Amino acid sequence: EKCERGVRERESGRKIEESGRKVKNSGKEEERENEWVQEGEKCERGVGEMDEMEKEAEDVPDEARRVKKVLNPHMPTNAEREEHVLTHLPYRNWCRHCVRGRGKEAAHTSMEKDRGNGVGEFSLDYAFPATEDGEGMTLLVVRERETRMTCSMQVPRKGSTGLYASKRVVAFIREVGYEDCTIIMKTDGEAALKAVVDEVARMRGTAKTIREEAPKGASQSNGIIERAIQSVVGQLRVMKDAMEARWSSGIPDRHPIMAWMTEYASVLLNRCEIGKDGKTAYERMKGKKATVLGIEFGEQVHMKRFPTNQRLSKLSLMWNDAVFLGVRTLSGEVIVGTKEGVWKTRTIMRKPVEERWSKETETLVGGVPWKMSAGDEEADGIMERIGLGEKMTHEDEEKSAEDGSWRCRGGSSSRSGTWTSTATPGTARVARRC
Repeated sequence: EKCERGVRERESGRKIEESGRKVKNSGKEEERENEWVQEGEKCERGVGEMDEMEKEAEDVPDEARRVKKVLNPHMPTNAEREEHVLTHLPYRNWCRHCVRGRGKEAAHTSMEKDRGNGVGEFSLDYAFPATEDGEGMTLLVVRERETRMTCSMQVPRKGSTGLYASKRVVAFIREVGYEDCTIIMKTDGEAALKAVVDEVARMRGTAKTIREEAPKGASQSNGIIERAIQSVVGQLRVMKDAMEARWSSGIPDRHPIMAWMTEYASVLLNRCEIGKDGKTAYERMKGKKATVLGIEFGEQVHMKRFPTNQRLSKLSLMWNDAVFLGVRTLSGEVIVGTKEGVWKTRTIMRKPVEERWSKETETLVGGVPWKMSAGDEEADGIMERIGLGEKMTHEDEEKSAEDGSWRCRGGSSSRSGTWTSTATPGTARVARRC
């Protein structure tokens, strides 16, 4: 019995000892858990503090755009100065006399543009090409920077006295794809160009138009438009020379066909001239090749006219003789001229080679871009119709401006004489034969 009681006591003692160890261990575990919780809370507080520090760091700029470095001249030694004043060669930027006499203008360096910011840049300027003894023309040339799309037009007079130039620029902006986008319009600061840009900004409404001006007297700083003018004038010279060879006669600068030739020159450059990247301006803009109509400028064609609101009789002719003057780029319609005016049509047919070219073709140009016909109510200027090989005198210009009529010089018929339209913008006058 004693042995059994002793065994039971030892077992109960072991159980008590084991339970005591468990209690002790559980206490240590609780302490460790408390320590872990405290450590976790410290970590969370640390992370929160780091987040706040990072936010504060974001608000404080740690970088800035670098300024453009300007050459800093250093003074020479006395020996170098004494040697230089003997000849003043070579040029030294620390020498006052060298700078005053041989200092060069700041170089026109090209700047990298952000192509993905969605802002288009359009440069525009006037050009005044003329033949040796001609009256000359006033051209307005516009070029978009990224695609190199070009628009050229002859304007009746310079500046904002008419809306034709501004409307044409707005149409070109819409053609390139910046109708409702922010654009930059860069000029040389000339007052006439400022007026055009102001009118374009007004016509675009809520679309943002940013104005930039090149430094005065530094046309090279806007090299994009300078190269565009060179291309347009060069193409115009080629087309004019080819046209004179076809007609076997010289073409005056103010002949109506020169206005259409100016516009079609930029159309051909956009669609046919390949750049260094192997693409044309049209391909850069639309990502596909352009379709160019295989008809020579100024060629006589058959045009199909559309019926007007008045119903035509069964025997009415739907085809007329016309002259090919270009293409309307937005719709692909063909621009043709007749004696009555200039029209757009979808369908034309070529004539035999023997009937395509003659001097009589010049009588088929019955309008100019800013005055499509004699009854054009939206006319924005006058149409001077100078015959081949003829020249309008200053007295004729003043007289026609005073009476505002159509006059014929050099003959009694429209083919042998010269028609001159001097109707004011917004009015329509009926042509009368002298």
